[in-house]
Amino acid sequence: PRPISVTADEKTKVYGNADPALTYTINSGSLVGNDSLGALIRAPGENVGNYLIDASVLENGNYLITANNGALSITQRPITVTADDQSKVYGNADPYLITANNGALSITQRPITVTADDQSKVYGNADPALTYTINSGSLVGNDSLGALTRAEGENVGSYLINASVLENGNYLITANNGALSITPRPITIVADDK
Repeated sequence: PRPISVTADEKTKVYGNADPALTYTINSGSLVGNDSLGALIRAPGENVGNYLIDASVLENGNYLITANNGALSITQRPITVTADDQSKVYGNADPYLITANNGALSITQRPITVTADDQSKVYGNADPALTYTINSGSLVGNDSLGALTRAEGENVGSYLINASVLENGNYLITANNGALSITPRPITIVADDK
């Protein structure tokens, strides 16, 4: 027999794809004319991993074959998963557990409606605390919308309590103004005895 040495070529494929052609390289010796040594086979399996390419199955009675095995590597199949964009109102619990590649979770402003409380004081007294009532919505945790202001003036009359100055970027604020009434100061005049 004619000596010949062959080695199965290393092959690779991505999981889920068809096998590539299994080929071999002649290391020494040569084939005559259109002679063939037959076909290689590989170990069964389609999961990610390495599989033997068996060169020992090559045969031709006219050749003394030295056969070296190879390997087929099945690699992971690339896949990209993108989370759908979602939104929630600021302060609410996350409604979705987002995994895989990042998407975008949009946190929108939390709607809240507030009305400045009407206040009053007697002429000459210090201003009362300027407060507001939440009509709808709510604040989250220790959040604040800031402080109210009022129109300047100390004479008897009605002064605007300005709720539009309230702000917090996490809230969509609907603000209703109030009023501070300054009332006349009671005074008692006693006529001197004559």
